Amino acid sequence: VANTDGVLEYDGASWRLIDVPNYMVRALAVGPDGRVYVGGVGTAGVLVPDSARAGQLAYREVLDGVALGDAAVWGAFPTDRGVVFQTFDRLVEASLDGPVRLEIAPAGQRFHKAFAAGGQVYVRLEGAGP
Repeated sequence: VANTDGVLEYDGASWRLIDVPNYMVRALAVGPDGRVYVGGVGTAGVLVPDSARAGQLAYREVLDGVALGDAAVWGAFPTDRGVVFQTFDRLVEASLDGPVRLEIAPAGQRFHKAFAAGGQVYVRLEGAGP
C-alpha cells in the first residue's frame, strides 16, 4: 500500500513501513518478474530483499544519474524491457541490468495520463489530440 510515509507491507498479521526517500509514494506496480516498483516524489525504485533483515523488503533506487528534483512519479509501468516511470514532464525507462533512457515532454506540454496495454506504454500529452 502506497502512502505519504512510504510503502506499507502486510504479512497477514501486522503492517510494516518500508522507508522510501522523500516518503510520499504516488505509484506502485507489480512487474512480470514479481517485483514491486515504486514511484514517489523525486525518486523511483524497486522493492528488493533486505540484506540486513531476512524475509523483509527494502527500497532500492533505480534511476541513478537521473535527477527528478521534486517531481512526483505518478505512474510506474513494468514492461518486458524494464519499467517506465512517468512524471508530468518526463518518462524514464529503467532496466535493472542496463542503461536508463529519458524522454522529456515537448516545451509547454505535460505528460497528463499514461497507461500500459499489450506490453506498451501510452502517454497522453495534455492539450494535444481530441
